[in-house]
Amino acid sequence: MPLNQKLITKISQFSLLSLLTTTTSIVSTPHFQETLAQEYSGCFLINSEGRLVNLNDICPGDAGIAAQQELAKQENPIIMVNGVVEPDSESQNIAYIRMKIKNRSDLPQEIIKVIAEVKDTSFGLPKTLGTVAIYDYMNLEPGQEITVNKRFLISEIGATSNQNLGVSLANVVF
Repeated sequence: MPLNQKLITKISQFSLLSLLTTTTSIVSTPHFQETLAQEYSGCFLINSEGRLVNLNDICPGDAGIAAQQELAKQENPIIMVNGVVEPDSESQNIAYIRMKIKNRSDLPQEIIKVIAEVKDTSFGLPKTLGTVAIYDYMNLEPGQEITVNKRFLISEIGATSNQNLGVSLANVVF
């Protein structure tokens, strides 16, 4: 076979290979559907699946803080304000949990039970000693705050009168 004929045959084979490679890459390239995200007040968007995505971690400035606060209200509308454990003046085995419970949401909240967690704050990190049911059934209107004075026996949670005791809101049952 003459040299020119061999050259034409090689070029033809190369062109056919190039055409097949290009066609294969075009056919096998996935096609993605583009979706425009829609913003809500705060830092959220709707993804291509229609799900709400929270963007608080990447929001700049006050918008991110406001969105985080709003989300916190929705997740836990009841908060404790100024919670303390005070010993009884007459008995070393009795103490009082004094706190305010506040509804920080925009909706009324029907609460079945409020449970406080008593902690030993004597050394560094607080250590949980036990829980005390401090309130049974209440309705709190938006922004409403109630004062709780719950008497409990220190020995029931394994504490002693010489420990520094603190309190936090452990659970709210709706």
